[in-house]
Amino acid sequence: MVNSLSAFGIFQEGSQSSRRLRAPTMPDSFDYTTSQRRPPPHPQKPVLTWLVCLMCLVMTAASRLPALLDPRHAGDYAGYGYLPLTEIWSGGYSALFTAVFVHGSPYSWGSTLLHIGFNLLWLYALGMYLEETLHPMAWALFFLSSAVVSSGAEIALSGNAAIGASGVVYAMFGLMWAGRQRYPHWQEAATRQNLYVFVGWGLFCVLATWLDWLHVANAAHFGGLLFGLAVGWLFLARRWRVLSALILVGLLTLTVLSVTWMPWSLAWTEWKGNEAVQQRKYDAAIYWYRRSLRLGAKPAVVWQRIMLLEAQRNNPEGARQAQREWLRALGYDPDLQLPQPPPPYYIPPAAGGGAIVRPPQRENLSPRPYSEDLP
Repeated sequence: MVNSLSAFGIFQEGSQSSRRLRAPTMPDSFDYTTSQRRPPPHPQKPVLTWLVCLMCLVMTAASRLPALLDPRHAGDYAGYGYLPLTEIWSGGYSALFTAVFVHGSPYSWGSTLLHIGFNLLWLYALGMYLEETLHPMAWALFFLSSAVVSSGAEIALSGNAAIGASGVVYAMFGLMWAGRQRYPHWQEAATRQNLYVFVGWGLFCVLATWLDWLHVANAAHFGGLLFGLAVGWLFLARRWRVLSALILVGLLTLTVLSVTWMPWSLAWTEWKGNEAVQQRKYDAAIYWYRRSLRLGAKPAVVWQRIMLLEAQRNNPEGARQAQREWLRALGYDPDLQLPQPPPPYYIPPAAGGGAIVRPPQRENLSPRPYSEDLP
């Protein structure tokens, strides 16, 4: 009773009994007793929360059904809310949102059930509290924005496209933690114990990913948590406004960059090179392929592509230099007197092919052909 009265500002903080009963302060604790308190709203059915949970079940089941019917489709989530990175970068931006409804591991039903079960448990528990308090449009906007931001953070920081609603769950908890004093009934879920659970699980997932035990969307977790905290501090708690605004600007910028400009990403630079090849922009393709080498691309593959492109744009000297690097990457002696690099045989992308070439046939070279199709 004392805690409830104190939350509404009726029980004065200055009394001795209030000081004795006050819980230990948290890192973001704040004196809310002088501000206006809104009474808890009337309970209502969490229709939006039920709908989101149902969509998770349906889209996860739909994504696993092809693998159940034919094991050769294991891991193929495309068309069920998830899109590969190359399709997202090519304009499939809606997957930043729809991928949160798809859960699981493509090769393990146990991991799928664990993944979706954990997320649905927290999604329902936290979403219900939020829906009792927020306007339905505000709830939907927060869900949409936290899904997009957490997905964008994962792509930008890890170079992988994530699936699952865990980033949204972290965002919901962050929002409730920051706004738990404005809406006191949020304190039933935004407890110190649950904070330890979320942070502890997030740190464990980072360690498990680093040790290659699990493959977890860690950037989505912590990106979602920061997004929820920043929104709660800025619009509900109305404190730390400058810091909160900077966090939001940073996360939104990262999200935009994740689908438009990622020169620090190996996957993105290779995709840019492939796109330039499809558009016959060979100078740009060579630039991006050379940059991918600095980011850890396989030298034998990249130098072969560069050799083909140099020959395609009638640059024999550039093709010969690329050929030397290619042979060095294959473990051959690059100082051998080799003939002029053979001209590539270009197959239009519409025919499903690209430029194909094989190493020069010499007695001291392996007879095994080495080829790499250009996208």
